Amino acid sequence: MIERIDSFESLSVSDIPSDLSLPKDYTFHPDYTSGTQDWQHLSADFQSQAARGLNAALTYISQSSNPNKVSGMFANALSLIKDHQMALNRNCTYCSKAVDRNLDALAREDFNHYFVATETAQGSISMDVENVKSQTLEKDQPLTILLSELVAEGERAIITVPVKDKGYSHAMNFIHHSNGCAVIDGQLNKVYNFNNDDDREKFDSKYGAGVDTKPAIVSVWNTGPSPTSKDEEFEVVNVSDIEYKGWQLV
Repeated sequence: MIERIDSFESLSVSDIPSDLSLPKDYTFHPDYTSGTQDWQHLSADFQSQAARGLNAALTYISQSSNPNKVSGMFANALSLIKDHQMALNRNCTYCSKAVDRNLDALAREDFNHYFVATETAQGSISMDVENVKSQTLEKDQPLTILLSELVAEGERAIITVPVKDKGYSHAMNFIHHSNGCAVIDGQLNKVYNFNNDDDREKFDSKYGAGVDTKPAIVSVWNTGPSPTSKDEEFEVVNVSDIEYKGWQLV
């Protein structure tokens, strides 16, 4: 468990299981598909955006994998008094699973399906797999560089990274393709293109080791091949940040 808001608490490197009988990676785990659903009526739009290139496909995935965001925020607001969690968005783990399933489909060029997160409550990602690793992030170490090292070129992963000085982490998705790296945040509808200086700076300013003394643990579940960019120029698509005054988003 890693994140306070999404059923996560701090994870130490020693917590990683070593049982070789465990599933090879998270895609083989029974929980991998939980909280997600195939909305095939979105598959045509997915294919259309993918035909425009990787950038357009990632933008579509980031904006179309959490369809119950507004209703989930309303439900979580109503439960505030009961659970004392000042967060309207709590389903980042489910969004990361839906995004990973779409990245897998994109990598295989299988546009017969499109997956979304149907669960809006808090969740978790099992550590009971072989292909998972965690590492402590040093105070002055940029998270963008560490992620690029932890996920090899040609691979994709589900990641959980600490939100600076908040005491919890956030689940997202990472790809390392031939032309660079990108983070896809399906819950908050963002793409961070590491080829873009502004995106790297924004990502490193929000996520990583903060000023507190709590260890900043980064966890990576490698889930398979990354989609390819097919030599297109991978440019940033600017998506306006959404702010909810008085509420903490995770």
